[in-house]
Amino acid sequence: MELIGSELRADTADNALNAFKDDGLVVVATPYLTDTNAFFLLAEPSKHNVRTYWRERPNVLHDWDFETSSMKVKIRSRWKKGWSDYRGVYGTSGSS
Repeated sequence: MELIGSELRADTADNALNAFKDDGLVVVATPYLTDTNAFFLLAEPSKHNVRTYWRERPNVLHDWDFETSSMKVKIRSRWKKGWSDYRGVYGTSGSS
């Protein structure tokens, strides 16, 4: 957020403009990256081939348990993720 959210550069006291400041950039945090130095950049969706496909959209099933008068709920979904071209994606695995 410091890189894309601030008006001025964070690494200098010269009040230089931040070239990364852009209203179109979005920071997305994920708990699946275990290295604090790892990051990935994706171009707009029309310029990369990282895709997610729904194999089965979320399906909610529910029923009443007669003996306990409790409702049982089950949700099932399936999807496929992947890529078909590396262009438009840049990243680093962080420090070793």
